[in-house]
Amino acid sequence: MTFTVGGACERYVTQRQFIRYLGSFTGGNRIDGSSSAFTESSVLDATSAICASAPALTPNDDDNRFVMVRVDGAGGAYDADLDADGTITCAEIQGLGAQLIPPREPERANCVQ
Repeated sequence: MTFTVGGACERYVTQRQFIRYLGSFTGGNRIDGSSSAFTESSVLDATSAICASAPALTPNDDDNRFVMVRVDGAGGAYDADLDADGTITCAEIQGLGAQLIPPREPERANCVQ
């Protein structure tokens, strides 16, 4: 990837991320859980010394949460196949997030003031 840093320089890096999800069924068609991540990054080159620095990437695993819901209508789940063609497209589920998974309140303690 190429990162442009404040318009002052560019950093060329390779990066990969490993994510592990751990969840439990909290309903017939819903899984709630958390995730942990490890990100590995290597600077290949940069247009200036300051951009060549490679600070450690710190995960925020304590705050990573996920929810998965079924949307194919099976087992009493929500049926997102709006045109009944047997295929659920991105367009059919786009915008359903808040309806299927109500947003949670922000955790203000995690915000930098």
